[in-house]
Amino acid sequence: MYYTKVRKGQVPFKVWKKEEIKSFLSTAFSDFKWRNVGLGVLLSYELAQPIRRLLEVQWSDVDLDKGTLEVIETGAVFPLTPTLKELLTRQKKDFRESRYVLPTVDPKGLDKSSPYAPKSFRAHFKVVLTKAGLNKELQLDGVKDTAIFELVEAGVPLVQVKAVTGHRDLKELHKYVVSGLTHSAYALSKRDTGI
Repeated sequence: MYYTKVRKGQVPFKVWKKEEIKSFLSTAFSDFKWRNVGLGVLLSYELAQPIRRLLEVQWSDVDLDKGTLEVIETGAVFPLTPTLKELLTRQKKDFRESRYVLPTVDPKGLDKSSPYAPKSFRAHFKVVLTKAGLNKELQLDGVKDTAIFELVEAGVPLVQVKAVTGHRDLKELHKYVVSGLTHSAYALSKRDTGI
């Protein structure tokens, strides 16, 4: 586990390692009652979205034929990876009575056909985190933060990152910019000095 370097006065966030995400997902997907938690975390990571936005997604926002998912709050339409498309197809079949992609599932695995409340989702997230044997300091919002951090580290322009994440201002993305050698080298390599 490591912390990102941040500018003075900002609070650091924990970056999840790939192995931690995989371990969490493996644990969540191994038990039907935690599957919606796993799918929510995977969507948060793959789409770089906060879980609160994803809990509101309804099947009318998903086009499995086109392979897209729309987040109504931001108006952003995301392409689905083959894995997400497969999981969402199975999800729609298993929860056909629900209009929500991530409905609440009670401990017996029965569909309540209502959206997960953020507080309940966070509580169930912590249960899965413990079952996976992961560091209790890992946070649900850290999944989204990790995805954004990875986009920035990969050199995606902040304007494009902003379009994906739905941030209102580029200044809100500054906490993801690490002033490190990798980022500086990438930025400098993009210009032609002519010398």
